[in-house]
Formats: sequence, structure tokens, C-alpha cells
Amino acid sequence: MEGALLEISNENDRALYYGIFGTLNLSLELMPLLSGKLIGFIGFEMIFIIYPFITFIVLLITKKIICPIDKIEAVNR
Repeated sequence: MEGALLEISNENDRALYYGIFGTLNLSLELMPLLSGKLIGFIGFEMIFIIYPFITFIVLLITKKIICPIDKIEAVNR
């Protein structure tokens, strides 16, 4: 991912992009803690019922992301 940040950022904004990327990495560390609390609160059964819906929503959001590098590669094909 850092290579993609290097490609899409210019010299002036690179530090900002890496800061945002670092902040998002923090959420990856907090999610297991929050998930454990959620499991303790509503139970495993409800997590397994909710999980497919959350996965589908994330898939839809991810499909809408347009990366400038993907555009360049599509044009070069």
C-alpha cells in the first residue's frame, strides 16, 4: 500500500497521505478489541447473522473507490 501512496502523491502532500494511512492502520489494531466487546454484548450468534451484511456493504463501498493508478493501467491495456 505504501508503494501506491508513493505513486499517487506529490512531494507536497506525501506527508499528509502517510499520516492518514497511519491513522487508518490504528483502526485495524482497535477492531479486535471492539469486536470482542461486541461479542460479549450481543453474542456470537448475532455476529454471524450481521457479518454477511457488513461484508456486503463494505464490498459495495470498495467497488466505488477509483484509484488513479487503475485508470492509467486501463488506458495502457
